[in-house]
Amino acid sequence: MLIFRCYGKAFGLILLVQLYGCSVMTNFSILSVGSYREKEMQIRTLIEEDIKDLVELYGHLNPGDPVPDEESMQSIWEKTRKSSLIQYIGLTIESQLVSCCQKVVVPNFSRSGQPYCLIENVVTHTDHRNRGYGKKLLKYTLSLAWDEGCYKVMLMSGRKEESVMQFYRDAGFSSDEKRAFVVRREHE
Repeated sequence: MLIFRCYGKAFGLILLVQLYGCSVMTNFSILSVGSYREKEMQIRTLIEEDIKDLVELYGHLNPGDPVPDEESMQSIWEKTRKSSLIQYIGLTIESQLVSCCQKVVVPNFSRSGQPYCLIENVVTHTDHRNRGYGKKLLKYTLSLAWDEGCYKVMLMSGRKEESVMQFYRDAGFSSDEKRAFVVRREHE
């Protein structure tokens, strides 16, 4: 028995094929009527050519924030580039940056000298949410941290929605182990 189910999506179709009780799920994008090809997804460390796309994507994280000017962007990138401890990791679909985060590895004298990792500024473009891209990005970023010998990875979120908390739990994070405290610089 062969059953095809097609679900319309804003950026393509998901074709679910059930064959003898087995399911296979593949992402396809429309090229032309009757012609399909699999979407190209890549997760990688971002490079200087990605700065403008990165800053644009961060507009989906904090929509009200002003965009840094060109000089500020270059200065931030130079500081990042000079440090082997800081990386921006991005997930692209068809060469479009749709999800990213910042990974910082912190050298450490405790825990037998094992470093730890901080993940910050996790965001997925609003048009690409709820497709598993954020979880794939975090899984990849966690693997980088483990490969670098980190004994733990920490992530904080300012979001309070249960769906966001569940997203991070599904990605392997626990909200029960530690409590975060934050203080912000006063604006003058």
